Amino acid sequence: MNYTFDKLVAVSGKPGLFHLVANRDNGLLLQEVQTTRTQFYSIRQHQFTPLASIGIYTDDDSIELKEVFKRMRDSSESAPFDDINSVASVTTYFEKILPEYDRDKVKVNDMRKVIKWFGYLKSKDMLSLIEVENTAPDKSEVTDKTEEKKEVDVKEKTPKAKAKTVDKEKLDPKEATKDKVKKTTKKL
Repeated sequence: MNYTFDKLVAVSGKPGLFHLVANRDNGLLLQEVQTTRTQFYSIRQHQFTPLASIGIYTDDDSIELKEVFKRMRDSSESAPFDDINSVASVTTYFEKILPEYDRDKVKVNDMRKVIKWFGYLKSKDMLSLIEVENTAPDKSEVTDKTEEKKEVDVKEKTPKAKAKTVDKEKLDPKEATKDKVKKTTKKL
């Protein structure tokens, strides 16, 4: 299966990473990255977080998870996969990788998740996914083209003026009500 970074998902209560296979009204059909087992996960029991939507808080703003993975891959420091439970080793490693991270908002458990996810991608030789850019067209480009098309269609389909029929009620509402009263009295 061809994996893309945009379709990688973290599932609450489940270790590892998953690849989105199909979307249903009541859940997602996901394939585990480690075992390639496909299973349905209900939205009633789980929360889903696409990795592409995750950002790490920094002192200024935030940085995408993809950029953090790139820094981890390019770093000379090795990730503390064996010593993941040590708070000191995790924070020291994260400070070297991302020195501008917000120390108040980014918790040690968040750092551990990022390191574990990086380990999953590295173990499956999927780090090349972080280099691949999204090839889908930008939404603003699509919107601009459709607006231009709508403008052209409107100009081409301008209706010609038609002769209008005159309605008595619109010209003189008093006359129209008099006619209605006369009609109702005749029926009685």
